Amino acid sequence: MRQDPPFTSNSKALRIACAPKVLLQSALFCCILAVTVAPPVLAIDQKKVAVALAQRAAQAFEAGDMAKAAQGYTDAYRNDPTEPNYLYGAARAEQSAHLYEKAEAHFRAFMRLPNAEAGRLAKARGFLAEVVAARADQKADEAGAAAARGDRILAAAAYLDAWRLTPDRHALLFKAALLEREIGGPSLESAAGHLREFLRVAPADAPERATAVTVLKTLEQPAPPVKEPAPSVAAKPRPPEAAAQPPMDVAKPAEAATSTRAVGWWTLGSGAAVFIVGGAVGL
Repeated sequence: MRQDPPFTSNSKALRIACAPKVLLQSALFCCILAVTVAPPVLAIDQKKVAVALAQRAAQAFEAGDMAKAAQGYTDAYRNDPTEPNYLYGAARAEQSAHLYEKAEAHFRAFMRLPNAEAGRLAKARGFLAEVVAARADQKADEAGAAAARGDRILAAAAYLDAWRLTPDRHALLFKAALLEREIGGPSLESAAGHLREFLRVAPADAPERATAVTVLKTLEQPAPPVKEPAPSVAAKPRPPEAAAQPPMDVAKPAEAATSTRAVGWWTLGSGAAVFIVGGAVGL
């Protein structure tokens, strides 16, 4: 008598035994599918958000609200960093809003993108030069205001910042050096160094050149030796004054009877007058 195997494709026992395994495989397949499909869906959603943000930013730009436009383009680029024009739009709006530091950073970042359009790259270079010059003007204005207040340290630092942004503006370096000379102390060495740099890079017909040469000569002169104060001469002690001697009592010489002649009249009780001369009595 032939017996069927215990587990066959038609047996009920086989279907019952395989059910948990099938369910586990199905659940695992769903998880893998969710992981592989979700990111593209999420990316598509982010691109849609970026497009909507960029459209609002463009409307704000046309309306003249440059701060709002700059923020909208920046948010759009965060949602979709594959679109370089969002970054370009943010930089242009920031330039128009006088947010020059942010505009400079975004223009430079846009110019580093490999997928930036060639036409906009050329425009970005020109706009970047304008932004840097505007930043230098801001720093120069800050320096002038600080100098007017008497804050020479802040003024010198601001002039140097402006010169570093636009190294071809040599007068900014010259002004910083003169302020450092006025500050004195450790700044004198810095002033001399900046004057040397000015004379090295400034054109021969620069109006500040003659003054720079004169000031530099005064700074390079050796400092006169410091004279030590002469030792103070101690005042000679005055001899003690002699104590005042008390007046001596000079005894008057006794009047000798013979050296003094008393003359006078004496009246006696009886009415007789007596004349005394030198001790002699005369009646």
